[in-house]
Amino acid sequence: MLFLFLTSVVPLVVAKNELYMGHKVYNVKLTSQQQQENLNLLKADIIDYWIKPNFKYDFTGLAMVPPSHFSWFEERLDELEIDKEIVIEDVYEYLTAKESSVTKKVSSNAFKNEYPNETDGSDGEGDENDRNEENNVTGEDEIDGNETEETNFTDEDENGGNETEETNFIDEDGDGGDEIEETNVTDEDRDDGDETEETDVTDEDGDGGDETEETNATDEDGDGGVETEETNVTDEDGDDGDETEETNVTDEDGDGGDETEETNVTDEDDRTEEIDVTEESEEDDITFDFDGYYRYNTVSTLLQNCNILISNLTHSNGVTILTRYPCFQILNYIYKIRDAYEDSQTASIKVVEFASTDLNRPLVYLKLSRTGGEENKPIIVIEGGINPRQWITIPSAFKIVEEVLESNQARYLDNFDWIVVPVVNPDGYEYTHTDLRLWEKNLSTKSNLGFICPGVNINRNFNIDWSRADSSSSACSHLYAGTGANSEIETQLIQSIVDTYRDRISMYISLQNGGGYISYPWQYEFAASGTFRQNHLLAMGMVAAMQDEYHLDIASVAYGDRASGTSSDYARINDVLYAFNIDIVRRGTDGVIVPENEIVDIVEDVWRAVAVAADNLIN
Repeated sequence: MLFLFLTSVVPLVVAKNELYMGHKVYNVKLTSQQQQENLNLLKADIIDYWIKPNFKYDFTGLAMVPPSHFSWFEERLDELEIDKEIVIEDVYEYLTAKESSVTKKVSSNAFKNEYPNETDGSDGEGDENDRNEENNVTGEDEIDGNETEETNFTDEDENGGNETEETNFIDEDGDGGDEIEETNVTDEDRDDGDETEETDVTDEDGDGGDETEETNATDEDGDGGVETEETNVTDEDGDDGDETEETNVTDEDGDGGDETEETNVTDEDDRTEEIDVTEESEEDDITFDFDGYYRYNTVSTLLQNCNILISNLTHSNGVTILTRYPCFQILNYIYKIRDAYEDSQTASIKVVEFASTDLNRPLVYLKLSRTGGEENKPIIVIEGGINPRQWITIPSAFKIVEEVLESNQARYLDNFDWIVVPVVNPDGYEYTHTDLRLWEKNLSTKSNLGFICPGVNINRNFNIDWSRADSSSSACSHLYAGTGANSEIETQLIQSIVDTYRDRISMYISLQNGGGYISYPWQYEFAASGTFRQNHLLAMGMVAAMQDEYHLDIASVAYGDRASGTSSDYARINDVLYAFNIDIVRRGTDGVIVPENEIVDIVEDVWRAVAVAADNLIN
């Protein structure tokens, strides 16, 4: 029990992922059906299977084992005549190396330019801290610097410099300068200036300033300002301001401010909001960026803080302002979608605020329907983020939302209402960003060890064969099933949806990341439900539509193991005809941490499967 305490207690002072220190990951390669049938000999509350081994589909499992159980686990491997193969010697070092290899990047995509702090590096690792809650900050440096899109800028190193997206940037060469992605950047001209990709850059105008791509840049307006790409730039409005590409820009509101394509731009040095928005559809400006992983909300008051900023503006379109401030999180995006379609003639989007989590985060879901359309249509339910470490399921859920709303795919709203729960477990999801990347539970404290070993595995908490197979009664286990069936607010959210719309739900899909399966009930026993034939035939088309190789089977057979209390089994036992798990195909070095550059391909593949299933139900 002491070791369980050490691996499950909420860390208050330890570094991120430090509780994985010394843990090893073993390959588990099964070579016979007999080994598969005896897999229970390799299972314990403390053994965490990232991927379950499967003899039928030749899937090699990955088992994370703590130091206390090395000998025990290796003895069981010998007993089952399974080769011992250690693939990760120290999980803490492994995760630390992945995080340190992250290259913080600024995408050319406008969405990321507005919210640079909410994305992570190429392997999908999160930012360990909230950077002193830098979100919602405007004009923090309070200097007379010349900023381009100054919103999102702070003077983090307190050197008085003007940083462009300074978050996560350090003074690596020790010159005291303000670097933008300073790694591999040197002071090549020896002028003590701060260069970005300084090679071939010189101080051409002799003003001692630090230019970005200064070649061909001159102080043309003679105001002493430091311009970026100043060529062809003039002080057209005569206000002595420093403009970026001011040509064709006029001071349209007559306030003397310097605007760059004044629409949506504010004169930030004067802190005067000068928004002058051109007419365009808000529905065209809600594209989710699938190049990175985003936080749910870093503090419980985040949305409130964003709204305070918006309420102080004179502009009437709050949604547009929301996209201009550095307060984007998943929760904000959900409300942005709702607001963008508030007056839509085609689609109606409702955000249902079901409850608050144990850490006071809003627990919400989206309901999509046709504006003025038929009531009581069949419903398709999509669930993501039930296992918080499976980040890839969340952009997969948002991809489905985007595709359903596409105007050229009207049939999906004409024939169905859609309920999408992008993040079933927000507390656990945030915890994987800030503390333990491989966490599998929520953070509730209902058990008698709640404050020592918090959390319940939500996908073991449903009232279907509760707390039997692949579950635990120990609060300190990652498989803890809870104090009772449906005890958790996250479980009750799904229960409420199923109970409320039981007669209308045509299909329930749980998005997971278990290794490349589409599966259907039952998972709690080695048998199929009475509707297995319908499920199998429908899912055959789903698998055929996907570019990656997915296997189709009964859930317990696909995983090579039973599991009680799962959401898809709960949906099926409550008369939902079609209930599926879509387990993302294995990507990256371990299959759990999916690299960011794989997101786009994966979410498109998931949508292909969902679209085929919906089309077959229509037909």
